[in-house]
Amino acid sequence: MFLLFGGHCGVGGHIKIANNVKMGAFTATAGNVRKEGTILRGAPAFDASAFGRSWVGVRNLPKHIKDIEELKKEISLIKKQK
Repeated sequence: MFLLFGGHCGVGGHIKIANNVKMGAFTATAGNVRKEGTILRGAPAFDASAFGRSWVGVRNLPKHIKDIEELKKEISLIKKQK
């Protein structure tokens, strides 16, 4: 059996973890990990590739918020013109 846990990982409760599971640093899981070879990241833990894609979105949040505010202003101006 081989498990790899990065620093500050958390495992809550009496759970079962499959063989060859890897958990990145600061990952936390409170449920069973049944699939062998799973790579997890985040808290709560989820698939590492999905974590990477979601992190790109988090990094871009300030820009998205600014864009939404600008769109709201434009919509407000268009409504006033009608």
